Amino acid sequence: MGTVRPQGRARRWLRELRGGMLVGALAAITGCAAPPPPPEGPCVAADPAPPDRVGVFVRRAPPGHSYALSQAAGVAYSTGRLAEVSTPEGRQGLNRDRETGGYVGLRDARLTLLEALTPAPDRVAQIFDATLAPADGVRLEGLLVLGAMTAPSQMPTVGSARYVGRAALTLTRDGADVTLLGDAVIAARFGTGSVGLFLSALRPAQEVALTAPETLAWSGLKVCAARIVSTGGGGVALLDAIGGAAAVVGPPGAAPGGAARLDARFYGQAADGMPSAVAGAFLIGGDAGVLHGVFMTERE
Repeated sequence: MGTVRPQGRARRWLRELRGGMLVGALAAITGCAAPPPPPEGPCVAADPAPPDRVGVFVRRAPPGHSYALSQAAGVAYSTGRLAEVSTPEGRQGLNRDRETGGYVGLRDARLTLLEALTPAPDRVAQIFDATLAPADGVRLEGLLVLGAMTAPSQMPTVGSARYVGRAALTLTRDGADVTLLGDAVIAARFGTGSVGLFLSALRPAQEVALTAPETLAWSGLKVCAARIVSTGGGGVALLDAIGGAAAVVGPPGAAPGGAARLDARFYGQAADGMPSAVAGAFLIGGDAGVLHGVFMTERE
């Protein structure tokens, strides 16, 4: 792919992906007991108790560690403002940062709303650039998806729906990173439980020399309760600018949990009973590099 120079909006999106310095006093929220994240598995059997939030956290790899994809949970006040976030590593109390609209916590924890994907704070699901420090000596950096999940008992069993929105990905290869921004489409057939994810028009948010994928097609996903989960890389196709296979995924099993993992959820409920949004995260890896990212889509 040729050299792409970032435009103004792309620069802003890149800054959002990398987060920013948050200001304001850091204070601990006490008296809020967050539930642990839901157990790992293909389904969430029980309806969440509102206004709790559920989602997924994709962790960037610090030196000496690997990337990871794990479930996340949160406790929110009746206003929708987050009070606490939980990951398998522990719980993080949060205070609202009124100046930025994000959140701050002890040990320099912060959540910055990823406005390129969720420009309004009142969306049924939100995506954050996150730095969590749930305990002394534990520091997690990555992308956090949280929202009010559609109750599994309210999920449709017939019909289909199409969801459109945006995606943000980071390709790590040969010691270099490139951020890609593009369009996202989720096609769900509730009668058969089949789901497809298609990312297109992927463009670097900064000038790069790497050849990066321009489209990603992920087939063979399945609806399970109000969640979409995939492990294994058989259904992923990556194409570059000239239509050739993009060398990102190596042999199956070369990445954590397999060559490819995706965890997404249906959020909210429209007047016709269909979920109003789908958001999630994924991790694709192998010998040739690692691709991780998030997407936020709303009912078309």
